[in-house]
Amino acid sequence: MREMKQSGIPWIGDIPKDWVVNRLKFIADIVLGKMLCNEDKGGYYKKSYLKSKNIQWLKVDVSSVDEMWFSADELKLYKLKQGDLILSEGGEVGKTCIWNNELDECYIQNSAHKVTINKYNYNRFFLYLFNAYSEGFDSIVHKISIAHLTKEKLMNVPIITPSLPEQNTIADFLDYKCEKIDTIIAIEETIISELNEYKQSTIQKATTKGISKTKMKNSGIDWVGEIPEGWEVKRLKYCADVVLGKMLCNEDKGNYQKKPYLKSKNIQWLNIDISDIEEMWFSEYELELYRLKKGDLVLSEGGEVGKTCIWNNELEECYIQNSAHKVTINENNLNTFFLYLFHAYGSAGGFNSIVRTISIAHLTKDKLLNLQCCCPSLPEQREIAAYLDKKTGEVDKLISIKQKKITELKEYKKSLIYEYVTGKKEVPA
Repeated sequence: MREMKQSGIPWIGDIPKDWVVNRLKFIADIVLGKMLCNEDKGGYYKKSYLKSKNIQWLKVDVSSVDEMWFSADELKLYKLKQGDLILSEGGEVGKTCIWNNELDECYIQNSAHKVTINKYNYNRFFLYLFNAYSEGFDSIVHKISIAHLTKEKLMNVPIITPSLPEQNTIADFLDYKCEKIDTIIAIEETIISELNEYKQSTIQKATTKGISKTKMKNSGIDWVGEIPEGWEVKRLKYCADVVLGKMLCNEDKGNYQKKPYLKSKNIQWLNIDISDIEEMWFSEYELELYRLKKGDLVLSEGGEVGKTCIWNNELEECYIQNSAHKVTINENNLNTFFLYLFHAYGSAGGFNSIVRTISIAHLTKDKLLNLQCCCPSLPEQREIAAYLDKKTGEVDKLISIKQKKITELKEYKKSLIYEYVTGKKEVPA
């Protein structure tokens, strides 16, 4: 067993006796990226750059890269070179990835640091070490409204450093182990994607084709096609009452009451998210108009239009803001059938085909009221909804099992990295 010593770093604890502790500035050059520049100031060059959102733990995401203007001197300073570490300055501070020339040419913006490890150390070891330092970065950041890891703070981060040969051994071992874990995670994520596609197709087929064999007819709805012969096509206004939510009101205008409300971000497909609920002011009349009642559908007016969930009194009292519609299905129809029907329409592009688009999509009340809906009889709506409750419940259970496995694998990977880069465990011979 290796002889250990106290590192003097609270979140690290003991390290091997022959390891040393340095400040990062003694083993790396650090450059904080360039502030955003959207104009050519004369002789500037428009180039791609990375910011915090492109940085993921251990890997870089270049699927969406923006451009800005750089001077000739800035091109030299901020250019990424193969092997540079890129470290997030804001948001989830300390997120680190490695640059492997994913693009021919790329630079950094000031929500990220470029960290160039010197020749006496191995960059991939530090890639893993920074992953283990997430708690340490959180403890030193400069916080105003959001966390910021300044260049000065980063330069003075205490860094544990084994010998270069051991850095190589640890990094190579973690490359091997993490690749195996990532492969398993990728397989599980593919299965989840396939399960979601199966769930989506099951809902779409049941709500537009039924669950029993029967003669079909043309629905007249492009994204639906044929429907069972006995079904009707009706405008939503004949099946439901629709209320667009209240515009944001941040002041008491006289005898107003402050109440919680839902907006588009709280609405997920088939589910509601009440983890972050805000409040605004309502008059007596508005309290009656905008209050959600059990069984109401809540449908997104903007963003990903048509997202629909059902309100089951998750809060004792709640209302809606004007990025959401409250849809109250009438007694001749079933709310859960329409919940699934709207999901089918969303996945088939039905909502997107009717929305008003300027800068972002908007599903107006008028457009929603005139939405053409497939309407089986009420008994058949009940039969289809019960069938889909069972089928989607089974799929959701399988997805939950897969998601739990992925979470456990990610936690194992994180603990594995921590144990080896801090010397708690030694790479097997």
